[in-house]
Amino acid sequence: MSPLSPRTGEILGKHAALLAGGLFIGLLYGRPFVGFAAAATAALCWHIYNLSRLLLWLRNQKKVHIPGGIGPWPTIFSRIQYERDNTRKLRTRVREQMREWRDVTNALPDAGFVLNENFLVRQHNDAARRMFALGDNDVSGLHITNIIRNPAFVEMVESGKFERPLQIVPSVDPSRVFSCQITEATSQQRLLMVRDVTEREREARIRADFVANASHELRTPLTVLLGYLNSMQEDDTLPEHWHEPVDEMAG
Repeated sequence: MSPLSPRTGEILGKHAALLAGGLFIGLLYGRPFVGFAAAATAALCWHIYNLSRLLLWLRNQKKVHIPGGIGPWPTIFSRIQYERDNTRKLRTRVREQMREWRDVTNALPDAGFVLNENFLVRQHNDAARRMFALGDNDVSGLHITNIIRNPAFVEMVESGKFERPLQIVPSVDPSRVFSCQITEATSQQRLLMVRDVTEREREARIRADFVANASHELRTPLTVLLGYLNSMQEDDTLPEHWHEPVDEMAG
């Protein structure tokens, strides 16, 4: 237990002693109920007074000094101040961690979106803002399909099947190719990473075109050569020692 936690037993004991004292004084004067009621009224007035001081102190956010007094109220004031200080420190740590998170995510070359369970945007990095030409628009709370307007992407979001990355052509720049991957971080959060794979796809097309062109260019001379080999196989005047190498080349 925190040393600033109010001690319930001590508080109840003091109140019981106050009421017992009022009852005893009332008995001395032959009016025990009046003495008890006077003690209870005094305790009630004291608590109302301190409660008003508490409310006034809570309204004044710039006030640093804790109100004094007797009874349980100084402990209550101290406990509230203790929780205030802890909350202030926690907020500072959270702000620092959020700042570090933004710095790290903004350094990523890929676009990143943090989505809630309904695919509404909660956070995004600078790469996402550049990649989808968001400018200075605030997209927090927008559905991700309002940003990535692609039928295949919309179908993936609606189906909930995120096992494989999806390649799309963005509407903001049809000359580019993006790879989208959605990962379920928690039951209430999803992470969408979008990578620009335009150069990779261009290189893959260049390799495929080169293989296709090379195959086409080699096909004609090979066909001619195979024709000659077939003719040589059918030539009865071909020397005996040529039969085996010609058969191997005709294959």
